[in-house]
Amino acid sequence: MNPRASVRSPRPGDVFAVPLGDGRFAAVRVLRTSEQDGVSSALVAVTPWIGGRVPELSEPMLREILKRHRGHFGGGPAVSWYDGMPPRDFLYLGVLPPADHELALDPQGAYGGQWNGSMARDVVLERGPDASTGRVGGRATEKPAPLGDHVAGDMAEKDFWEAIALLDWDAKTDEAIVAPLVEHLKRLPPVQIAGFHKQMSEKLFSIGRSSRVRSVSTPTARKRASPPIISWMFGARWWQVVRKPTAA
Repeated sequence: MNPRASVRSPRPGDVFAVPLGDGRFAAVRVLRTSEQDGVSSALVAVTPWIGGRVPELSEPMLREILKRHRGHFGGGPAVSWYDGMPPRDFLYLGVLPPADHELALDPQGAYGGQWNGSMARDVVLERGPDASTGRVGGRATEKPAPLGDHVAGDMAEKDFWEAIALLDWDAKTDEAIVAPLVEHLKRLPPVQIAGFHKQMSEKLFSIGRSSRVRSVSTPTARKRASPPIISWMFGARWWQVVRKPTAA
């Protein structure tokens, strides 16, 4: 087993362990791939596995797809398209070929930009922040207990644009521009942070997966076009950054 993400483009069945930034790992599996205008894309499924160690490829839960029960998802599968290559800290586990019904899954327009370290966050949101290896209620795909008073992925349009309005366009660097927004998101519960991410992802996808959208998903073009919010959104660690509690 190659302990690091492969240098080749992802292929159907490839399985990767994803570090969550807190000592635990999640896992994702590639269902199918596409090549368009020189950009490699992969339809990636989040598995229900989570634990404090890198799983063996023989782990049965790696063959499952996490069901999302929060908010509008209604038990749908956690799948989304991603462009490019897995981050270097993703651990390649091997190949588990997708079943016919998995190959036929419709992601319903879900697009997450570049591969990134937050793409497996659904397993934390569905199973709870303290989840570890094992199944919730005896089944990994059962509806979990509610996570607080807010529904993930359901941030109101008004709240989203109020958050966007915090961007400091007079600042000199991308980091400084997004700093007020980051501080605001840090104060929100994880489910509302996920709601912001959902709103942003849907608005970016509504533009269409055109060469323009893809161009701002690459480091070089991000700097050239200078859209700091997109640069930050597709950063590998945005989820870990905003979920850290602010100092009292």
